[in-house]
Amino acid sequence: MTVDELIQKLSDYPSNFRVIIPGYEDGYNDIIIIKEIEIVPDYHKNWYYGQHLDKDDFLKVEEIKNPVFETAVLINGENLIAEDR
Repeated sequence: MTVDELIQKLSDYPSNFRVIIPGYEDGYNDIIIIKEIEIVPDYHKNWYYGQHLDKDDFLKVEEIKNPVFETAVLINGENLIAEDR
């Protein structure tokens, strides 16, 4: 995906939405996924986890009353040439 393509796709979302990427891994991929998701901001404190938690994952394990959720735009990629796809 080029910068122009990314800008065009992101312009479909409100400008105040947080843009996020998956947590810790190695290497780089081209962007092929751009989607709106719900997160719990600032959930994880360990360096090896992403800072934010997916809302659905949160709801499976937590019983906190009135949690704070936020809509974000997830940008992700995939190794399209991986041999074990």
